[in-house]
Formats: sequence, structure tokens, C-alpha cells
Amino acid sequence: MSAHHEMVYTGTTESGALEWSCTECSRRLLFRWPPHYEKVVLDQGDDSAHTHTGGTGDLRNTADVQAPAPGSPTQVEHDWLATHGIAWKPAPPGLAARPDPATGYPESTDPSGTA
Repeated sequence: MSAHHEMVYTGTTESGALEWSCTECSRRLLFRWPPHYEKVVLDQGDDSAHTHTGGTGDLRNTADVQAPAPGSPTQVEHDWLATHGIAWKPAPPGLAARPDPATGYPESTDPSGTA
């Protein structure tokens, strides 16, 4: 099986839930949108698939998208943090950033790196 599977809309139930099915494995889901959000897994399908995505209209996810490692913000996120006075201390390689016990947020340092 590939790392990415695409879900396609297959219909709407009498209750108004949207049914989605995977094009590569047997995964099937029912979704009901807010205000009464609900997700029901009818068939788990291939658990080893890296992602299951889908969409309506002309938007399609055709490439595997790799999220940044935990604790390592993208440059855009880093710039936003700096603009708001937050200096981000990167986590050591292989470890996620640890939250500050007092605040619950990742620990930060002085931007000069002296703290």
C-alpha cells in the first residue's frame, strides 16, 4: 500500500451524514459537520497508510505532505513568534520541545542566546 490514500465522497445518508470511502483500501467513514460534529468509522481499512485525505470541489491533495518535527517551527511560524516577542528555544535533536511547567508552553530563551 502507498503512504497516501485518497478518500472520495460516496453519498449522503438519510440522517444527513456524509459517507467517504478510500480509493485504495476498504476504509469508510461517516461525517456530520457542526454544530453536531460526529465521525463514525465504518471500516478501519489500512492502518499502515501514512494519511487518508479527501476533499470536495476542485481541491485535491496529491502529494505527501510532511509536517515539521514537533518542537521545530517553520520559518513563517518562527517569524511570527519573533514578531510577538517570543524567542523559541529549539529542542535537542530527536526530542520534542518540553513545556515550561509553570506556563505549559515550550520554554523560551533570551533572543541573544545568553539566557
